[in-house]
Amino acid sequence: RVGTLRGLTEGRRRDAEPDAFNAMRAALIRARKDMAALEGHERQDMHEVLDLIRRHAEKPWVAPRCKECLKIFFLSDAWLRVAQSDPALCKSLQELTSDCPELQAKFSTELPADGRARWVARCCAVARCCAVARMPWPTSSSNSPGASLTSAPMPSIGSSRA
Repeated sequence: RVGTLRGLTEGRRRDAEPDAFNAMRAALIRARKDMAALEGHERQDMHEVLDLIRRHAEKPWVAPRCKECLKIFFLSDAWLRVAQSDPALCKSLQELTSDCPELQAKFSTELPADGRARWVARCCAVARCCAVARMPWPTSSSNSPGASLTSAPMPSIGSSRA
């Protein structure tokens, strides 16, 4: 429902936001039991949802519900990354949650890299372990998310055990 706010004029959007927020909150509370439901959304959609929460929290009687939503969303690194990527949104959300140390800590958290960077970091860690243990580089990387980044296995690092 949040996506339906995109094409509305400012006045109509303002009128439709409470219903969109309530629908989003109800779905989010159900999704708390299935965290996979928070994954796989477009960054723009995620940004719009967080911005809706920010705008909706301007009403003091709704702020506790907004904080509740942020606590659930920020269980996912992807949602926190979106908030941190927009300094103005991040600052607004930090101000909203200034009385909530749990959420304040989230904003200062340095998140692990995602996608290819995470795969490269994991490969570097495996390479260091292999070098220390004098083991060959593992040839099966089908279980890694970046397995398609390379068509050939990495060369052995260090000498292999006999």
